Amino acid sequence: MRFINLFLRSTQLSMHRELAYRVNFVLKLLGIITLEIFKPIFIVIMYSVSLGLPGWDLYELILFSAIFSLVTGLGATLFYGVAYRTIGAVEGGTFDNILLKPYGTLTFLLARSVSIGNLGTIIAGLGVFIFALSKVTTPSPINFVFFLVVLGLGLLFILSFIIFVSAFSLHFVHSETLIDLFSISKRFGLYPITIYGTLGTFVFTFIVPFGLAAHYPIQALFGSLSIILFSKLVLVAASFFTVAYIFWRFSITKYTSAGG
Repeated sequence: MRFINLFLRSTQLSMHRELAYRVNFVLKLLGIITLEIFKPIFIVIMYSVSLGLPGWDLYELILFSAIFSLVTGLGATLFYGVAYRTIGAVEGGTFDNILLKPYGTLTFLLARSVSIGNLGTIIAGLGVFIFALSKVTTPSPINFVFFLVVLGLGLLFILSFIIFVSAFSLHFVHSETLIDLFSISKRFGLYPITIYGTLGTFVFTFIVPFGLAAHYPIQALFGSLSIILFSKLVLVAASFFTVAYIFWRFSITKYTSAGG
């Protein structure tokens, strides 16, 4: 309950910060939405001049793109702030203050790091998702629930990666590049991972599971994700998170104040 109260309070403060400059917030929101809309437009252009991706029709690939935007937008809104806040606190020598809070350190960072700056990505992704979903075969309620669960695994993977970045900052202080690296490398999940061949599919499923961003959620939505593969994905996401959390706990014990 304390975490929920802290989370809601942090979200309220984030909204107040953004809305303090309403014109800037609206322009930023519209800018992000416009950029996100270019993704399905690009797909439409691609299908108008070529045969597109084998096994994927136009609206299925647009739906894929929308799911990717939803997952990455939610991840950025909920989790990216953990890394930025940790890096900033370590560099400024104020991480000690976070350690003294009457919460678990990671719990406190998660609750206080909400940012609505990427709200446009979520809005655009949801809008395109609803549009594209209306153009394809309507999934069954069970498949839709299955889809939400796999979507949650994608968010767990993003959280795990952010925890890794945050933990690294406790050792090396300057770790912003790792966030940039993740932002660039996550683009591998923007298209079906099968286009990368057998080796790429294996890597983006079991090593660095970017397939959880959209590839496997849409399979779950269409009912083509087997229970066996789903079980493996649960194990992969849970293992990734467990290793990240263990590394975080280890890094906390090795932390020494960087000073101002």
